[in-house]
Amino acid sequence: MTHALQYSFLGRLALLPTAGLAPTKPPLPQVSKVLISGPGLARPIEVADAHTLRALGVSGRALFSAPGKEPSPQVFGDPDYAYVLTRYTAAGPWDRMYYYLNPVGGSSYIFYTGLVGGGTSAFDERWFRVAPASGRTLRRLLAAHGVRLAPVQSSLSPAAQGCPPAPPPKVISPDFGPATGSAPVGAISFSRGITLYVGNPKWVTRTQYGWTRKNLWVIKPSYKQTVTLLGGDLRRSMPLWFQIGTSAPNTAPVLDPQLPGVPEAIWPQYPSYLFIPRAGCYFVKARWPGGMWQRTFAAGR
Repeated sequence: MTHALQYSFLGRLALLPTAGLAPTKPPLPQVSKVLISGPGLARPIEVADAHTLRALGVSGRALFSAPGKEPSPQVFGDPDYAYVLTRYTAAGPWDRMYYYLNPVGGSSYIFYTGLVGGGTSAFDERWFRVAPASGRTLRRLLAAHGVRLAPVQSSLSPAAQGCPPAPPPKVISPDFGPATGSAPVGAISFSRGITLYVGNPKWVTRTQYGWTRKNLWVIKPSYKQTVTLLGGDLRRSMPLWFQIGTSAPNTAPVLDPQLPGVPEAIWPQYPSYLFIPRAGCYFVKARWPGGMWQRTFAAGR
């Protein structure tokens, strides 16, 4: 799971002295364009017009004038949820950074990885705050390229009441707990009702996709075709995001019985995360050739 990496990655950075960094100037030529890649993008976004580069906050040395402390992993997640920005000059790629959008609209952060193609600077592997206006610009760019970022509650409310009922989970194998759904695929983690309790928000990671909830998907051993997962908010027409194993977050992931997440298990198993943007009523759907099931559920802490 990528979340298992976040504390080692960010913990290593905690050893770097960021708060007292002097805003000296790197030898940065004129930025001609920026390429943006990351979750939800089928191909990188190219930004070349001067106005958008300025609005994004990465067109010049101003980026290095607001050093910041390492942001909390409970708020910003890990590198797999960051957008990678590569700045170009007329001569080619110049430097690269991770851009962490603030999920609740405040200041975003950049982790500057360094120059491309060799060389070092005084800013390598350091954190920098980015103005809220920059985050709004990046959100607009992502939306224009089909990326829908879920609105994430800054504090998670108790599980919603009054959601449509669904059959309770049932035991399908002694190897794991009760499963939601029906053959050939089930989801392990839902409580009777059915309710998905995210847990204490103080200790649960919040990303731009929502609050994380561990979940295990299992497929009947005799079934050999793929299964597609879907989900969404019943009241806001917003899709849910899934992360299967170490793959990137996705709104329609595919489970392949030939490529299970747990090798040598009798039932093909897929450890995963489901992202819950806010307490509410949701649905989750499993679809395969010739069949499907859908279950509604309440989610919250």
